[in-house]
Amino acid sequence: MRSSRGGRRSRSKSVAILDIQMTPLIDVALTLLIIFMVTTPIITHSALKVQLPKDHNYRIEEGKYQARIHKIFKTPRQTGSGCMDNLRFMFEIKVPDKEKFLNLAKAEFPLNLEHGSDLRNILTRLLGKEVMAELSGQEIDFETLVGREVDVEIEHIVTSKREQYEYPFVQVRDIQLPGQLVKTEVKPEPTKEAALK
Repeated sequence: MRSSRGGRRSRSKSVAILDIQMTPLIDVALTLLIIFMVTTPIITHSALKVQLPKDHNYRIEEGKYQARIHKIFKTPRQTGSGCMDNLRFMFEIKVPDKEKFLNLAKAEFPLNLEHGSDLRNILTRLLGKEVMAELSGQEIDFETLVGREVDVEIEHIVTSKREQYEYPFVQVRDIQLPGQLVKTEVKPEPTKEAALK
């Protein structure tokens, strides 16, 4: 008899296991399917949108502009007495009607911080005499100048090496604190109607 009772218990257990409710399981599966169907197009479309970097523009008219120091780096320069380091400042120029471009101009100075040198004069203008006095005898980190707003004056330099280009070599002639230079107003290009009159 014991064996028959044990057999009945195992049958009742197997019947209980087969009585699983499938409705909640189907609900969860359908909910997950709907979520995946909705989010998949969003994921695939957003992955295809990539912002292009701004094109560089070196065609800047002579004049005075607002600018931002974009980069500062050392460049070696060969001289008659050997190799000397220069410090090159790259400026992002704010040119009216050309905001979609990265308008760049450079200024380059011998890496000389002695009194009266061009580089020291520029630093004194940008940082002030008090800060330069505090830094006396210490190292200066030029990276702290990157991003600083300045006013610059652009000039064109014509050299024999640039004859094959249709635009002149652009260089920063003067660097001042913001508000020190009167900005150049860009004249609008004449329309066809105005040209015919």
